[in-house]
Amino acid sequence: MNRLSPEMKDWMLFEGYGKVMSRPGLNLYEREFITISILTVRYFEFQLHSHLKGCIHLGADVDLIKDILFSIKDIAGVTNYKKALKLLSRIHKPVK
Repeated sequence: MNRLSPEMKDWMLFEGYGKVMSRPGLNLYEREFITISILTVRYFEFQLHSHLKGCIHLGADVDLIKDILFSIKDIAGVTNYKKALKLLSRIHKPVK
């Protein structure tokens, strides 16, 4: 984002993460799970990728993320559910 627009990056960090994601009431995991759910339903691929990756980096269990995606499958639609799982599998490659 910095290459595209340093001002937009700063705004996203301050407004999106500084104000929205840090409000009291829900912890960061809960906020990310909600965000992932919304982005899956609407299937905004690039934003979903970022939030899935961020959720994993926070230490969220990948099986829990899969459970959340499964729980919204009827709302998101099978196509969006499958695309989200495929995206998750590209981000998280289990160690063998």
